[in-house]
Amino acid sequence: MSAPAPVQPPELGALRVSAVPPAAAVLKEVDDPDSVWRQLVNELKAQRKDLVASALAHGRVLILAPGMVRLGYGAADGMYRKQAERGQKDAEAILSRLLDQPTGLVFESVTAQDTTQSMAEEDDEREKAREAQLTRQGREHPAVLAAMKILGATVEHVKVLEAEETGSDFAAVPEEPEETGREE
Repeated sequence: MSAPAPVQPPELGALRVSAVPPAAAVLKEVDDPDSVWRQLVNELKAQRKDLVASALAHGRVLILAPGMVRLGYGAADGMYRKQAERGQKDAEAILSRLLDQPTGLVFESVTAQDTTQSMAEEDDEREKAREAQLTRQGREHPAVLAAMKILGATVEHVKVLEAEETGSDFAAVPEEPEETGREE
């Protein structure tokens, strides 16, 4: 009986040890990164993980590609970053499914000069623009202008009562049925 032949270690040049695949192999373009990010946030909301969804919505997507997502938080967003870090595994699982390959989520610090906006900032900006438009339309409406002229009044403030319809999961509250007659 002979002893097994000793195993020869491979040449060092033949070994390529890497915890992260090369960037070129990972970072191929995603057609619509905003859509993917919104899908992630909406899926987390559907799973009743609203805190994580909100925290991720406040992060600034720096890179979104199959394999890696880089998310930036400013110094004032530390609370959101900590919450996002707590939900990292859930977010990575959803991202991996959406992007059809294992995808990691990396958190970074960004400065105030960074021009990339978070989803929450974009939504807030869009809502402010919508409210400004509705205010302008309200002030310039012919009926309002006629009432101002008749009463000698001015419009001090316009309050937008309804929020923009975003297709939320909540059904509209049904209206009370009108009474058709009285019983005597």
